[in-house]
Amino acid sequence: MNSSLLNRILAPGVLLMRRWTLSTRFAWISGVASAMVIVLAVYGGLGAVSGWRSTRLEIEGVGAAEALNQLNHDMHDFQLAARQVQLGAWPSQGEALQKSRQALQQAVQAVEAQPMVQSRAELKAVWGVLHTDLNRALQQPVAQGGAGLDLSAQVAALRKLSWLVGETSTLLLDPDLEAFALMLVVVDRLPPLADTLARLRDLTLEPVGAQAPNPDRMAELHSLRRLLRSQSEDVAMAFGALQRAGKAGSSAWTSTAGQFANFENLIERQMSASSDAAERQEAYKRGGVVLDSALAFSHSVRERLLQNLNERRQFQQIEILAHVVAAAFTMLIMGYLMMAMHTALTSSMAAMTNTIDNVSQGDLTRRMEVVGQDEIAHVGHGVNAMAGRISSIVATIRSNAVLVANGSKQLGDGAMALAQRTEAQSRKLTETADGLRHIRHAMSDNQTAANELLERVDRLQEMATEGQEAMPRAEQSMLQIESGSQSMREIVSMIEDIAFQTNMLA
Repeated sequence: MNSSLLNRILAPGVLLMRRWTLSTRFAWISGVASAMVIVLAVYGGLGAVSGWRSTRLEIEGVGAAEALNQLNHDMHDFQLAARQVQLGAWPSQGEALQKSRQALQQAVQAVEAQPMVQSRAELKAVWGVLHTDLNRALQQPVAQGGAGLDLSAQVAALRKLSWLVGETSTLLLDPDLEAFALMLVVVDRLPPLADTLARLRDLTLEPVGAQAPNPDRMAELHSLRRLLRSQSEDVAMAFGALQRAGKAGSSAWTSTAGQFANFENLIERQMSASSDAAERQEAYKRGGVVLDSALAFSHSVRERLLQNLNERRQFQQIEILAHVVAAAFTMLIMGYLMMAMHTALTSSMAAMTNTIDNVSQGDLTRRMEVVGQDEIAHVGHGVNAMAGRISSIVATIRSNAVLVANGSKQLGDGAMALAQRTEAQSRKLTETADGLRHIRHAMSDNQTAANELLERVDRLQEMATEGQEAMPRAEQSMLQIESGSQSMREIVSMIEDIAFQTNMLA
């Protein structure tokens, strides 16, 4: 990223940080960081809580599916017991019908008590219609044997309820393969298989006698056998998918499927040959055992599914607790580290500020106590080095100032002497100026005298000219004087001789 673009992006934040104090910055940063941690913790915790609630809802769905499977089983038992009473196939069926009625009533109450059935509007609507039909059938006299019960409609309603339970509880949408496969078996695979077994058991109530086998019943038998095998294969495929995914299959399903096959063969032998009431009653009982084994297998799958969901719920509870503990621990550690960082920075900054204040006030003797190896400590070492350097510079300045003071004193003394000399020179200059003034006056007088001299020279020149003109006459006069002087010398010489002689005489 371009540095100028980054600087423009960071400019508002940098400006804001520069306006705030260090404590305010830490408070805001700690608040924002804590808010982010809380948001992330709440987000993760809500996800874990959502998963935990979904798992709890799935557990409720498993309970509702189990209650519906039990209702389906008891509804078939009640219907078959009612048909036995109507056909008069075996004596003392009234007591069995009464027991099946009580079991069906308990199953209806169990479904009615399911929280999911009571709280979900779509389930409540379907269950309301089914509940009304079942109550009407249960309220009929024992002699009528529940003849008004439309089993096909009730089974369809139960299938719809089972699917709605699977969808509402999100079991049929569970991303976990094992939970999905087990719920698919409980909700989608085993209920229709139990219906097929119940319809096969219905065939035991048809008396065969010595007459030839009924083609329609034989066709129905073959159709139910194919349907049962297909449904058994669907269950086996679900467990096979678990095994291929590395999960545990179901060893109990092999023996249960074998019981289904044996029951098919028993019904086929009964319908292809003559049989009495005892054999048909034995086949009917055998069908009840097979249905009970299918219901027990459904219970075992349900228990395995519940165990899987309970383990998941425990893990989710631990996950929720871990989110809470992690968030609290993170907040605690973050708060501790933020406070420790704030304390370390503020103490270092306070020490640095005190040192700088002392330096600014002229106290260069104090040093900052540097603790740590971070950037602030590096700056502290720099501040101490700067204070030491400034102290050295000040000491040098002081020594140089002393030298300068001494030089200034000497310079002052020299300046004083120079002033004195200058004053003397000034006096001399004054005297010189006076002399110059006298000289100027004299020169002025000299100039005047020179002018006069020039005038005299001019007169002398005129006189010289006149003298030159008189020179010949002077020469003649000089000659005359010289001759007169010669005469005078002779006279003087004579006088001196006379004087000498006189002196000698004297």
